[in-house]
Amino acid sequence: MYIRSLLKKGNGHELACQDSVFTNETEEFIFSAVFDGCSEVVDSHFASNLLNKTFKYSVEENITNRKNEINNFYLDEKNNYSIEKESAKILKSFFAKLNQVREVLNLSSNDFAATCIFLFYDKIFEEGVIYVFGDGVLLINEERIIIDHDNKPKYITYYWKELTESKESLDNFLISYDQVWKLNKIKNVVISTDGILTFKNNNNINEDILYSILEETKINDQEKIHQNFFLNKKYNILLKDGWSHYDDIGLVRIYNNE
Repeated sequence: MYIRSLLKKGNGHELACQDSVFTNETEEFIFSAVFDGCSEVVDSHFASNLLNKTFKYSVEENITNRKNEINNFYLDEKNNYSIEKESAKILKSFFAKLNQVREVLNLSSNDFAATCIFLFYDKIFEEGVIYVFGDGVLLINEERIIIDHDNKPKYITYYWKELTESKESLDNFLISYDQVWKLNKIKNVVISTDGILTFKNNNNINEDILYSILEETKINDQEKIHQNFFLNKKYNILLKDGWSHYDDIGLVRIYNNE
């Protein structure tokens, strides 16, 4: 199983990239996320990176806490283990830490207006889950999924009370939240910010070419894409062929060549 990531600043953002990406892999799990700060918010790059750092700390804390427990999860069926329960533990820690940061820095929940896409994957049970807060693009094996809420993205800031009030309120929210995709024995999965959709050539969009950066396909007659072809090389070939993108791009690709 391979993990590749790509983070590129768009032509429309001169000063700073508003996207960020995160990946962490252990023997049992893959944790990944992409973040995209809302352009209409001041210092949106700050929100993206703060969310990234907070999620990083929550994942690392979870890994440390589980080191002496992990075997019990797999050996004791009474624990009723599921990847949703494991991911919920990390998200609870993430939102609790985020609320602490908000209070210490005297921030508003609106300061966290950003797309957050979280991916959790259990390599042993070969199952996973993706949570999407905001807009973005997913590729799950052969299925292409565009999440677009028509300029009303479901940012976490709009659910701040439910996410941070208590563990019970967060549990209830995650059970009822509808922007969730389950994974089973993945071959090729991508989580991406919606900047990938601004990739154009002479103001024209060719979806097959666009998705070639995410899939194992040809992107021109000279280059054949295969499993070990790095995302950055695919990206550079598209730029050489006259492609450009206005918005920032942040994506993570996980694929299994077995």
